[in-house]
Amino acid sequence: MARHELRRYRQRGLPRTARDLVELAGDVRGATVLEVGGGLGTLALELLAAGATRVTNVELSGGYEEAAAELLAERGLSGRVERRVADFAADAETIPRHDIVLLHRVVCCYPDAERLVAAAAARTARALLLTYPRERALTRAGVRAVNAWLRLRRCGFRTFVHPFAAIAAAAQAEGLAEETRRREGPLWENAAFTRGTTLAGVSASSYRESEPQERASERAADATAEPRRRRGEDDVTIDDEDQEGRSS
Repeated sequence: MARHELRRYRQRGLPRTARDLVELAGDVRGATVLEVGGGLGTLALELLAAGATRVTNVELSGGYEEAAAELLAERGLSGRVERRVADFAADAETIPRHDIVLLHRVVCCYPDAERLVAAAAARTARALLLTYPRERALTRAGVRAVNAWLRLRRCGFRTFVHPFAAIAAAAQAEGLAEETRRREGPLWENAAFTRGTTLAGVSASSYRESEPQERASERAADATAEPRRRRGEDDVTIDDEDQEGRSS
C-alpha cells in the first residue's frame, strides 16, 4: 500500500481533493502543520513547499514509515517533519497546537467522528481542514457493497459516512467557526473551520452549489439508490481513490 501510494505520488502528485485542500489552506508561510492520518504525509509536504515551517504527521499504521522516510530524504525535509505512529484521538493531548490541522479522508475511517474532530479542533490554532464523503443515498448504496466485501474477507476495517452536522458541531464546540464548504465531485467534500481569523482568498459563503442539471442527475441517482440503502446499515465504506484517480 505505502509503495503504491509513493509511486502514484511521484507520477501524478496529489489527488484532486488534496490539491484543493492545499489551496483552501491559503497563505501558510511561517505556519506549523499537523497532518492526522496522512499516510506518507504528501499533503503536508506540499504545504512545506508553500512556506510552512514544520510538520507533525500522526499515522495509525506503521506501514508507511519506511516509504515516508525515503520521500523525506529525497526532498531534504527530514529535519522539518516529525512522524508519530499513534491513535491520534487517544493521544491528542500529547501533541502541541499547530496553526493548520489536516484530516484528508480520515473522518470516514473513524467510527467516532465527534471524538476525532473534537481532538483535531482542540489542537488547531488557526484552521482545521477536512475532506469527508458527501451525504448522498447513492454514495451510501454504492460503497456499502465494499463493506460487505471486507466482511466476507474477515477484514475488520470499516469506514463511515458521518453527518456533516456532527462534524461541524464537534469543531464548533472547541471554538472553531465554519468558514467554507466545497463539493469535490460526486463523492467528496472539503470544509474549513477557523479560530478567530479567516483564510486568505476564501469567502465565508463559498459553498459551491451544483448546476441544475447536475442536481437533477444526483436526485435521480439517489432516488434509485434509496430503496437499497434502506435494506442496509448506516455505516459504509468509501473507496480511497477519487474519481480522477479511477479515470486515469
